[in-house]
This record gives sequence, C-alpha cells and structure tokens, in this order.
Amino acid sequence: MDTNALLLPALLSLSAATAAAAGTRPPHGHIEFLWEARDPATQARPVALGLLLHPERPHQLCWKSSRFPDGTVSVRLLAKRDATKVALVEETVTAAAPIVRCHPFEPARHGLAAGEYEIVLTYDDIEVAREPVEIAADLASAGFHRRDAVFVQGRTNYPAGVAPEDYRGHFLWTLTFGADGRVIDVDTVEAEGIAASMREAGDQAARLYRIGAADEPGAAPVRYRLRYDLMP
Repeated sequence: MDTNALLLPALLSLSAATAAAAGTRPPHGHIEFLWEARDPATQARPVALGLLLHPERPHQLCWKSSRFPDGTVSVRLLAKRDATKVALVEETVTAAAPIVRCHPFEPARHGLAAGEYEIVLTYDDIEVAREPVEIAADLASAGFHRRDAVFVQGRTNYPAGVAPEDYRGHFLWTLTFGADGRVIDVDTVEAEGIAASMREAGDQAARLYRIGAADEPGAAPVRYRLRYDLMP
C-alpha cells in the first residue's frame, strides 16, 4: 500500500480543518510558466504551454498565492520525473498578503533533460499545486510546436481594485498569425463583462499568442478564433 498517497490528503484535510477552526481559508497555490519575462510597461503576460532547455531569453517560473497563511512559510518548487526530483526554487515568505513571485528559469541550468515533467509547489512540504509541462531540446523537436496549436497564450494581468466576484467576462478574438507563428493582426469580436473595460490590456494579451512556425518562411497567414475567459 502506498502510505504517502493516503498521508497527503490527510495532511491537506488537516490543514484545511485547522484553517477553518481559526476562521481563515486554507492556503491556495498556483503555478505558471512564462515564455519570457513580462514587460512591466504592459498589462499582459506570455503564458507558456511548453518550455525549451535553452531558451533565447530565460523563461520564468512563477508561483502565486491568493490565500497565503499567516506566519513564516517555506516555499519550494520541484521538478518531478519518474523517480527524479529536482529543486528549482526554495524561498521563505513571511507576508500574509496575496503574493506573486517569478524566477528566471532555464531548465538546462538545473540539470534537466528534455521530456515530460510535473512541477510541484509546496508550502512547508505540503503540496498545494502541481502542473505538467513538456521541456523540449528545441522548437523543431517540441511536441507543443505545431502550426495548428497555441504554445504561448496572452493573459491579462489582474487589475487593481477589482473584487473577485466582479472579475468575470471574456474576450473573443480572430487572430492572424504570420509564417513565424506570431500574431500580425487582432480583431476583437467580443469583449463582454469585465473585458469591456480592459480592451487595451486585451489587445496586448492577444498579440502575445504564438503558434508553430510554418514549414516555409513565405507561407500564407492563418487565422484562428480564440476565446479567453476572465474569472477569479
């Protein structure tokens, strides 16, 4: 019997029960990969659905908590593959406010090889989030690099002063991609709910999308209709 499989849910339940008894919500964690560092002058970020061992610009590995526990917490991000486990980020956090932390991430510098991994986020050695990711030697060999598939999504940053219950809506775009897989034109078909007040951020996010490059440099542009739902 795998006692670890039984122990983790018990620990998470205990953590949730302890938080409930104290009148607080249990801690929440989220992992995100950025194709490259976000531009601080924009209101959007490039979320990667696959990574490269040696990116032209460093990827970023981000973790976020919207319900961080009180007191000092040891935060770790680990890469797991079969029996291998590699520490990517280790830091101590004392603030109880919402937190987003991003770190430069070049997988080869951590000794990782090409393949499928699970990235795990832990607080005080208790797992709070897990995300799968493919790490490829280059775009030519990447399973995520296809002409009919998105491998970088543009995402709007959460606007200041907006309550979670008000952060609902969607964008619907027709995006035109050039031969290199980058967006060359954005047509906003719909901007509903909170999206209606975020048109500039939405346009910035739409232009961050990428699909696989065409086999021929002079290939004709392709168009895709894509929807982005905004939710807490």
